[in-house]
Parts: sequence; C-alpha cells; structure tokens
Amino acid sequence: MADQNDDILRAYLDQVVKVQQESRHALSQNDLDAVARDLGLSDEDLWTIRRRHDDCVERAQGFLRYNNWGGAVDELKQAVTLAPTSANTHALLASAYRGRYGETRSDADMNAALESARRALVLEPRNDAALRIASEMQRRSAPLSPAQMLRRGGVWIVLAAIALGAVYLIYSAATSPTADQGAGDGDKVRTRAESTVAAMRSRAESRGAMAQSEKSAQPDTGFLRPLGVFGSEGIGEGLLKDARSIAVAGDSTVIVADYGSGRVQRFAPDGRFLNGWNIGENRYVQGLVADRAGTVYVVASGTLKRYEAATGRSLGQLKAPGGRGFAAVAVAPGGRIATLWSSYAARSGMFMSPKSDDAIIMFDGSGRAISTWKNALGKAAGGGAIFRGSIAVDGLGTVYAGSGSYLYRFSASGAFDDRIKIPSEDFVIDGQGRIITASGTYFAMLDRDGATLATWQLNRQLEEYKNVSNVDGLALSPSGDLFAVARTAVLRLRPTR
Repeated sequence: MADQNDDILRAYLDQVVKVQQESRHALSQNDLDAVARDLGLSDEDLWTIRRRHDDCVERAQGFLRYNNWGGAVDELKQAVTLAPTSANTHALLASAYRGRYGETRSDADMNAALESARRALVLEPRNDAALRIASEMQRRSAPLSPAQMLRRGGVWIVLAAIALGAVYLIYSAATSPTADQGAGDGDKVRTRAESTVAAMRSRAESRGAMAQSEKSAQPDTGFLRPLGVFGSEGIGEGLLKDARSIAVAGDSTVIVADYGSGRVQRFAPDGRFLNGWNIGENRYVQGLVADRAGTVYVVASGTLKRYEAATGRSLGQLKAPGGRGFAAVAVAPGGRIATLWSSYAARSGMFMSPKSDDAIIMFDGSGRAISTWKNALGKAAGGGAIFRGSIAVDGLGTVYAGSGSYLYRFSASGAFDDRIKIPSEDFVIDGQGRIITASGTYFAMLDRDGATLATWQLNRQLEEYKNVSNVDGLALSPSGDLFAVARTAVLRLRPTR
C-alpha cells in the first residue's frame, strides 16, 4: 500500500512539474483538477496527496520552531508542489527562506523569499504574512545609490563593488549553462514525467472503463448531496467578494462575511438576499457564528463584536481578560460562547507563531467571561499556538480547537483529551459527533477520533460549480444541511449518512 501511495504521489508531482514548466502563469485549481483527471486519480488518491502535503507542512513547522531553516525549506518546497494554490504554504516557505537569509545573507535566499511571498500574494492579495515578507525583502534588495554607499563606507566600498561585479560577470560567463544544456534538462524532466504518467494512466484504465464512466455520470455519490449554489462576484447586495466566513442562525438564515471589506450579508436558505451591514473597513473577518436567538458574533482583527442578525444593529463587543486577540468563535450548549484567543492574533497577521500565548475562553449569554483555559493549545501541542485557528463545541460540551493540521479535543471542564489530524482548519461537528472538514473542493467525514468514514469531491466540470475552487468556511443548519462558502459562492449540501 505504501509503495502504491508513493507511485501516486510521484506521478502527481511529475505531472504538476511538467504543467508548471509548460505554463506561463501560476497554476490554478482548474489546472490541478485537470492533472487529477488526466491521471485517473480517485478520491482516495487525492486524500493521500493532501495528507502528504499536511505532513510536509507539519514537519516544516517543527523545523521552524528550532530555526532549522534548511529543513523547513526542503519540506515546504515539496508542499507547494503538492498544493501550488495554497497561499499560506507559499507564505510559510517565504518565512523559511527569510529565516535562512538572516543567517546566510545569501542573495539567493533573499530572492527566493521574495518570489515565494509574491506567489502567495497572487493567490491571496491580502495575505498579511506574505505582504510583510515581500515588503522587507524588497527593501533589502533595493540597490544602494553611490551617495548611500559613500555615506556607509567610503570610496573603497564603491571600488570593491566594481571589482566584485567584474569577477562575477567573468564567473557567470564561464559557468552559465548553454541553451542546449537547459533544453536537455527540460527534456529529462518531461521524459520522466511522461513515463510515470503513462504508467499511472495504465493503472487507472485497469480499474475498469465502466467504473470510470459511472463515476463521471454520477458525480454526486458519497456522503454529501448538492442542493444548489448561490452567489456571484461583486460588491452589490447579494454579491460576494472574497467571502471566507459563514454561519447559519436558528431560523436557518445564512450569514456570510467578506474577508477584507468588513461587509456582512444575510440570506434565506435558497440564496435570496435579506439584509446586510458593515463592521468597518480594514477589519479582516476571521470567524463568524450565529446563535439560536439570532445574535451574530463576528471575529475581526482580533475583536469579537455582536450584532442583531435581522437588523444588523450593533450589540457591543466581548472583552477578553488578555485584551484584543480573538481568533475564532463557536456556540456552545446552554447559550454559551466558546472563543479561541491568541496574543499573536492581537499584533500580527502571521498564521504561525512558536512563541505566542493562547487561551480558550468561555462566555455566558450576556457576554461575561466565565472560564479561561490558559495556554490550552500550546500545552497540548507541545509548542506555540497557531494564529489561524478554529473552534467548535459538540452537544456534550466537548471542545475541538483547530490549530494547523490538527484538532485538539478538550473535555467540557477543559482537560486535554486527544489530538486528531485533519486536512484543513475548516471543520464543523455534526449532531452525531462526527467531524466534517473541507480542503479545496474535497470534503471528508471523520469519526471523533479522526478515522475517515467517507469522502466526497465536488464535480467542478458541472456548469453550476465551475467557479467554485476553494472552500474557506463551513456551517451546519438546524436541519443538518451543510453550507460552505467559497469566496464568491455558497454551496448548500445535504449529508446522506
């Protein structure tokens, strides 16, 4: 089984590299879907690839904690090949290159950090970590003027720079590969990719043409059944622009928030626009939840504000003992509100910090803090908390806090219980205590211990789903329907088990 998984991974990597070489633009989710179809990959194969990506990121985060920049770079280079549309993975790779540049002062590391940050920004223009690294590297890469060089060291520095430049030009001319050599290397990569792909196609065909035909004809099999999609890109009423957070209120109305504009909108379950409001520009929405009474809780730039869903009227905000720093929010039994708090969330947009404090804070229905579990994630993870977290509470009061590729489970009294690996920080807990998670357009149902029960892939070849590329938030309705927000669209899905 391990050898088969390695073959799948090798074929996927080779084909992705080949497509990257032949493409003049950054790979999109459509490109990756085409690779998967071309190789005849199954849902289980895609799950294997996503798991491998998560493993690479997890090892890289461990290396980063101990300033092992080279190890982190190696892991993340493979991770971005496995998931080239993940802005956060590109940003993390930029962070690793930046750390290594701090030790080596190598222009190659500086340029690599800048390039990785730029790729992250192509995918996600508001990625704070990438913006910060790109700005820093651009300042460092800006050439000094002769006047600046004179101020910093005198005429001898200018002369030394001229001499070194001449040596570099001579060395480059002597060692640069010829065009023929470069073409030869490209041919080798393409040949290896083509031979591996041919083997994978043969294996896919051996599964049976009839099975593949049935899979294409019935794309909605699995544990989810699509009920429809609503939304399109824009800034007008009922239109969505980079929407990443979603909630469903007790009356089954759907609340959706754009990430960077501060705009919150409320829809009927069938997608009809009802009303909306704005929490303020430059307020980055990180989480959203609604209780049965119709109160909406919005986490934005470290704050947690309350609104009346039907009108958008402000109901004030909740205060954490440690001040601003909310990262996620969930509704708990008995009208309580569970929150994930991080000291790093108060001052940074980076999604990973090995040195930040964290807490799970419970509030009563009036907004009063009633319990605080200090450093809950940090202690459970054996290291620092991760800023871009998520949180959910099941019907028994068990708390699941997402941190990177893991969920950390706590009892209702705050005792750490278990660590569960998942493919994404986007998850919900259904009425049976099962975990539903989504990565890209791939959904999985896990039991409470993380064992996979079922998987399902959205068929983006269908006209109505062709613009759905990346699910960023999930919410369950009182009736059990699953709503998923994907930047400019909202999916309504019904679990079938």
